[in-house]
Amino acid sequence: MNLYLRLIWTLLRAWRAPRLAVGDTLTRTLRTDGPLARTALHGGSVTLQSRRGVLLQAGSSIDVDGGAVVTASGVQGGSGGSISLASGRADVTGSANLLLGGSLSGHALSRPGSLSIATDSIRIGSAAPGGPVASTTLDAGFFSRGGFASYSLDGREFLDLAAGTVIAPRLDAWTAAPGLRDAPTGSALDAYVTAPAGALAPLPAAVNVSLASGAGALTVGAGAGLSLAAGATAQLEANSRLTMDGEIRATGGSVTLRLTRSGPQEGQDYDNAQYLWLGGRSLIDVSGGTVLTPAANGLRQGTVLDGGRITLDAAT
Repeated sequence: MNLYLRLIWTLLRAWRAPRLAVGDTLTRTLRTDGPLARTALHGGSVTLQSRRGVLLQAGSSIDVDGGAVVTASGVQGGSGGSISLASGRADVTGSANLLLGGSLSGHALSRPGSLSIATDSIRIGSAAPGGPVASTTLDAGFFSRGGFASYSLDGREFLDLAAGTVIAPRLDAWTAAPGLRDAPTGSALDAYVTAPAGALAPLPAAVNVSLASGAGALTVGAGAGLSLAAGATAQLEANSRLTMDGEIRATGGSVTLRLTRSGPQEGQDYDNAQYLWLGGRSLIDVSGGTVLTPAANGLRQGTVLDGGRITLDAAT
């Protein structure tokens, strides 16, 4: 199921409390094949795109949660869908706004969904005194809300991970609650799931994060960075300048820092500095390690991960 809205000006107003839902329902069937078995199993796709602004006011929500099918053999969980929000144009600067006042959701019993955001400029954390004003400001907790397994952000003019701000995504896994098998068809799935806690709770799932500045500069300030779960992927890309003064940690994961040098900057003279800079206190750590798996038998069980991969690419 796909929903594509291309608008000159997108407004989801709180007083109407709109909700776009393309998933998150339960289907009951005795068959394991045919159209009924696939109905509402996977979350859909929602794209909101505007040259001027995309404003999700307080009280609005976009839901691409995965659904589930109850068959004679058990419960089959679906995957989460995708949400893409984009405002402005790559060839016009300072012309757009993107407000994230509503809720976004991509939970699933199987593979969680993905979230993509593109706008003129993005700041994660608090601005330094005298710093430029970003069209969109987020807090570090944004990456632990909504149940997404993948986040992709592009601040075309600049993306700033402010000094002291650490992105440490946490994805709370959904599992089927005992009452799910008896729930009627059409039930909202989120009423019949649980996030286990305690010693036997699942390990934190990997959340992949991509930060980019498609036509400008990306900055990771001092004391800022990403702390990701084992096996996760971090990708940082900038068109002209990528400055890394913080830390990125992902046990056995993959980290890429890259200059893209595409678009309007390409072909300009060398007075326009382009560089990938690693500060003296910066750190990228993808060392291997032991990841223990919760077990009811009292034995220490788990996986020993190899070291991951670091890619630094300033030669594009």
